[in-house]
Amino acid sequence: MASVSIEVVTGGTAYPVDKEFLEGLREVCNDTDTLLIFDEVITGFRLAPGGAQQAFGVTPDLTVFGKAIAGGEFPVGAVGGRADIMELMDHRKHPKHTQNVVRGGTYVGNPLVTRAGYEATRVYEKGEVYTHIDRLGQQLMKGLEGAVENAHANARVTGSGSMSKLHFLKGKVKTFGLKSLRTHADRETEKKYFHHLLSNGVFALTDNQVHFYVSMAHTEEEIEKLVRITEDLLKSL
Repeated sequence: MASVSIEVVTGGTAYPVDKEFLEGLREVCNDTDTLLIFDEVITGFRLAPGGAQQAFGVTPDLTVFGKAIAGGEFPVGAVGGRADIMELMDHRKHPKHTQNVVRGGTYVGNPLVTRAGYEATRVYEKGEVYTHIDRLGQQLMKGLEGAVENAHANARVTGSGSMSKLHFLKGKVKTFGLKSLRTHADRETEKKYFHHLLSNGVFALTDNQVHFYVSMAHTEEEIEKLVRITEDLLKSL
C-alpha cells in the first residue's frame, strides 16, 4: 500500500499548507487507497489539543507525535491512527509474522514518561495553553509584519498559531509559496539576524533558518522586545 506523509505546517519555515489542498489530498488518498500520514512531531499538541488535524479539520490515517506528548521535557514519540491499521501491531489478533507489524524497544512504555504524558495531555485538554500561546503568536506575527512594512524590507512573515518565521528574500518574488520562499531565501541576512538576536539576548533556532515557537513561559514584553530588535535590524539593512 502506498502512503503520503506531510507536515501540515512545516517545522523550520512555519509555512502552513492551504486547507483546501489538505482536503483535496485526503480525497485523493481515499480514492486511491493510499494512507495519509501526518508528521505532527511539532504541530501535535501545539496548534490544538488534537494537533494540526483538529485545527485544519482533516483526519489522517496515521499520525506521528513527538516530545510534546510529555510536555516537551522527556524524550518520547508515538504513533496513532485507524484501528484496523494499529491492530496490525497486536500479535494476538495477527499471530503470523507475515500479517503483523513488529514493535518494541528498550525504552518503550517508560512509566515516568507515560505518566508525564498523561499529566501533560490533561493540561492541554483544559485549553488555557492555547489561549496564551496563540494570542502571543498572533501578536508576534502582526508585530513582525509591521516591522517589515515600517522598514520597507524585502521579507515575508509566515506562521500558524504559535509558530512563525520571518523570511528574508533576494530579488522580486512574483508568487509567494514555500518553494519561492526557499528559492529566494537570503541566507546571509538570515545569519545576520540570528547574531543580532543573540547579541540582544534572544536565542533562536537556527542561524540559517531562524524561526519561533511561542511557549507558556513567554510574555507580552518578550514578544515586544523581539519585534523591536527585529525592526532595528531591518531598518539598518
